[in-house]
Amino acid sequence: MRSIPINDYKYRNAFGEMIFDQVIVSVPDGWSNEENLENADYSISATEILRMERELALRFFKNQYRPILLGQRTITPDELKAIQDILGVNRSDLGKLLGLHKASVTNIFKGKAMSPTLANLIMERLGMELGRPGSARLLLNGGTIPDEEELASQEISRTRFGVPGHVA
Repeated sequence: MRSIPINDYKYRNAFGEMIFDQVIVSVPDGWSNEENLENADYSISATEILRMERELALRFFKNQYRPILLGQRTITPDELKAIQDILGVNRSDLGKLLGLHKASVTNIFKGKAMSPTLANLIMERLGMELGRPGSARLLLNGGTIPDEEELASQEISRTRFGVPGHVA
């Protein structure tokens, strides 16, 4: 196997679809660049997948935070699963992060109605994790997160607080 960069690599998850430049894939030694990648037996490193997942999560956060905050839409069960993956937690830990009982977490994964307040809290947790990777684990382990302004990236803060000039 050898590693090669692929331009215009299409990746899709519950947050949507995005075309990525320079995705590094491992292909068999005999594979030629003229061959179609979908016909090759290739692999992508966990690091590369995580990078794409986080970029899609950031775009989701930027584009959907306001509509969710305003109650114009809610989070789907598939999106919730993807958020859980970004947070790096199981359902029990997700419940702890949200202050929910296990049965309530199960209900929202089944697509039961989610309050706008809960949807907003979920998005806050996602934004916190995107601004400071590992913060969900830190909270679960009894740590505290200092002032979010200090920790969140400028892009996350602009999305959350609607700073003029931000393009979502």
